[in-house]
Amino acid sequence: MHSLYIAQKFFSLWGTYEVFNENGAVEYRIKGSPSLTRTLTVYDAQDHELGKIHQVFMSFLACFEILRNDEKIGTIQRKFSFFHPKLIMNYMGWQASGNIWGWNYKIYDDSGREVGTINTKIWHLTDQFSIEYERKEDALPLLMLVLAIDAIQDAASRSS
Repeated sequence: MHSLYIAQKFFSLWGTYEVFNENGAVEYRIKGSPSLTRTLTVYDAQDHELGKIHQVFMSFLACFEILRNDEKIGTIQRKFSFFHPKLIMNYMGWQASGNIWGWNYKIYDDSGREVGTINTKIWHLTDQFSIEYERKEDALPLLMLVLAIDAIQDAASRSS
């Protein structure tokens, strides 16, 4: 099992933030860019760009595109609901199950295989978000999904 850890105060749309692996080493850096639409860029530990999460301009409800090599590989959008916020995911055939807004959920692929678990944990005496996964190739796509979901939460809280 592999893990990524993100400090609870990590999420912000501007600034530079680090994502650590289970050994405490920096695995990824996230850089937010202030602009009319929100953009988060994901870099590896050596500052090579790996992908972006970009807000769709003029969308009624928060919608973010996930990009790799400047090509859209998926979208995550908030769905209108009176009682419980919901998401529409068009990303790698994945679905989320659990308390997405409370940071305790699992991601499954289209065959029902658990891709990863996202939750809040205590790590190094502070609250952290953790992303746990089996396959190394799922690390970056899971991180980008978590960033997109957080960006949707942030956009929703700013609009209300």
